Amino acid sequence: AQALTQLTVTYTIVPPPTDVPACTRWASNNGSGNGLTFDTPYTIGAFLAAHSQSPGAVLCLKDGMYTGGNNLVRTATSFAGTSSNPIWIRALNEGKVVLDGQDSIRPADLQGSWGVLSGVDIKRGDNANLKFRGSNWLARKIVSYNGGTGNTHLIAGQGTNNTAEDIAVFGTAEKVSAFG
Repeated sequence: AQALTQLTVTYTIVPPPTDVPACTRWASNNGSGNGLTFDTPYTIGAFLAAHSQSPGAVLCLKDGMYTGGNNLVRTATSFAGTSSNPIWIRALNEGKVVLDGQDSIRPADLQGSWGVLSGVDIKRGDNANLKFRGSNWLARKIVSYNGGTGNTHLIAGQGTNNTAEDIAVFGTAEKVSAFG
């Protein structure tokens, strides 16, 4: 008879990445405050108007469905973080923030440079749900699905040195993604 050998299995729990910075401002889909605290959120548009040239600023989006131009991530060409201090726009709770273009507007239009968009779901954009038009952007942990009426792309890119990381795309559109 053969002797039984005991098998030892070791599990290592890997902590979540620590590269996600703490919130410096907050927004909600019905924000009307000054954005300085979780309880006084403002809109994404108010953040972009005040901080589009504030390297290191971190906007955290509270859970909810974001619709309308002032509640979508539509940065201007003057948007400017830096390589060591990008400007972050991120979901406070990944997957619980939805940017909805309602078939009439692009929910995420990333112009300017050195920004990070993280942890949001994007749907029903006009022409594209997410479009890179700037440089040195990082879009991470994004779900882009169900393009709007006439939507040609779920994700599209025209800028330079942009990165799409840990992205899921599915649903209706002429093309899932196109870069060029």
